[in-house]
Amino acid sequence: MISLRSSDLKENHLAQIALSIQNRWDVATFVKMHEIVVMDDEEYEDPASRSVSRDFSRGIEAIMEFLEMNEAFKIVKENSSKYRLVRIQGTPLPKWISDTGGGTKKAPEGIYECPHCGKWFNNDVEYSMHTKLHYII
Repeated sequence: MISLRSSDLKENHLAQIALSIQNRWDVATFVKMHEIVVMDDEEYEDPASRSVSRDFSRGIEAIMEFLEMNEAFKIVKENSSKYRLVRIQGTPLPKWISDTGGGTKKAPEGIYECPHCGKWFNNDVEYSMHTKLHYII
């Protein structure tokens, strides 16, 4: 299992990266709470057909380039199966991230914003119910 964490991106942005990972290696990929989890080749009968852990660093860099994220983010390897996606300060976000709510737009006063997906709620009850779903999934 390989994990890719980022506190600088929302879940919908991580989902786009996860989809690209899934398409590249044809492996199960999940997004949960600022983290992408990739099921690597140890889980499969034929590890030769899925070389995720063997070339993850090189492959994720290609994905970042494809998604035009290579100038705004860098990959930091924490250990053999854990990576972190870190925002480079002062660089502009890719257009697709800005278009899907990645900007610095703040919720108006009195509105609750989910830190995981960016949805806005009118009251704390709706917000609380929603955030619990992130932990259940």
